[in-house]
Amino acid sequence: MTSAISSCQEAQELVSAKMTSSYMLEEAMSSIDDVSNQQMTSSTRTGFRNDDISSDVITISS
Repeated sequence: MTSAISSCQEAQELVSAKMTSSYMLEEAMSSIDDVSNQQMTSSTRTGFRNDDISSDVITISS
């Protein structure tokens, strides 16, 4: 009987771990989507994408 209870508890812990992993993966993917949407919104608003902006420095001397 103790063996059956132990197996049941192990199964419940495994299900719980899988649900936690699934939730964390879903949250991570949601965060990635949020960042992508923010970047897209920013580039739409400014008309520039991050990779369009040159890193050249213009020096003006008098």
